Amino acid sequence: TGAAAKASGAKINTGKILKAGKEYIKDDPSAKKYLKTAVTAIKGAKNPSQLLRKLQVWKEAYSSAGRVGKSAKAGLYNKLYKAGIEELKTKAPEAYKARRRLAFTYEAPKKISQTAWQALKVSAIGRLLTGGF
Repeated sequence: TGAAAKASGAKINTGKILKAGKEYIKDDPSAKKYLKTAVTAIKGAKNPSQLLRKLQVWKEAYSSAGRVGKSAKAGLYNKLYKAGIEELKTKAPEAYKARRRLAFTYEAPKKISQTAWQALKVSAIGRLLTGGF
């Protein structure tokens, strides 16, 4: 993703990301303190490469199951992440596509192992219930 991000030479509009954060704190004022600390980081994301690094931090809003956490910080990070992704899609589509391909290479083995574990548990429970052990 680094090469694609650098090659694009795009400028990121951090104002849109900040706006998403400010809109969120209207609904959840307890997130205001987190937005205050995130402003410097948001303003520092002036190119796709820098934005990709910020997205990694904001992605912490999600659990391993892909759900948004219940804290004010998670809610804010979710909004910042979504706004950042939209900015990346429009300003640096090649970096966005490369990011998705890279994410798949990391996520696919994890999803496969989760599925295999679930199948193993179901099989073990089935054997216990039928006396197969």
